[in-house]
Amino acid sequence: MQNTANRNELIVKLHNEGDKVTLVHATSMQLAADYIATKVLIIPETENIKPHEVCILVRKDTEFSPQGLIVLEALKILGLNVS
Repeated sequence: MQNTANRNELIVKLHNEGDKVTLVHATSMQLAADYIATKVLIIPETENIKPHEVCILVRKDTEFSPQGLIVLEALKILGLNVS
């Protein structure tokens, strides 16, 4: 794993044209959520996929580790419907 002095840096570890999975290391949950929301927003422009066809899986969503809630909030800020 790459060590970075900038704690707001997003590191894309794996991404090749045609890959279905991109491994990303983010230094904060908010930065990761913003990255995910932005990617979901541009999917209709680059792929033949509608935003409502996208599924986002998070490792956990608890009071102490609210990844899911943070992603939902980031999606809502960009005007995407979430359920």
